Amino acid sequence: MHVEISLYFIFCIMCSVFYPQGAMSTILLLILLAIHQYTYHIAMMAPPIVGNFNHCTECKKMTVNSYIHCTTCDECFPPAYIHSDFFNRCVNREMFRRYIAVVKIQLGLNVVLSLLQCIVYTPFCFVAATTIISSKSILDKLHDNI
Repeated sequence: MHVEISLYFIFCIMCSVFYPQGAMSTILLLILLAIHQYTYHIAMMAPPIVGNFNHCTECKKMTVNSYIHCTTCDECFPPAYIHSDFFNRCVNREMFRRYIAVVKIQLGLNVVLSLLQCIVYTPFCFVAATTIISSKSILDKLHDNI
């Protein structure tokens, strides 16, 4: 899902490049894409392995005492981690919320910029319509996985 969202944002950046007065919006979208990739990679980082170890009877591995076993991932993670179908693994709850917030900010900004570009430059009406439709479907997928 992350790859599809990233490709969608790259498509929006490419569309704003062709907009006659779109330099500022292109730069803003590029910065948000970089933040989006950063939050994704932070959310996907492995949990720290610090503390006393104990044998997990379910995954048959040595894990930190405070870790709990996720039956979906079949791995042990800290209690602050939750299983996310969006990432298809367990991620830190706070990092997941930050990732969702960045995606929502990007989607909102894409809708606003495409509507503004549509007002000034009429051929962008098609881009504005596809942006609104795709933003709705991405938000639906995000809410299904929270």
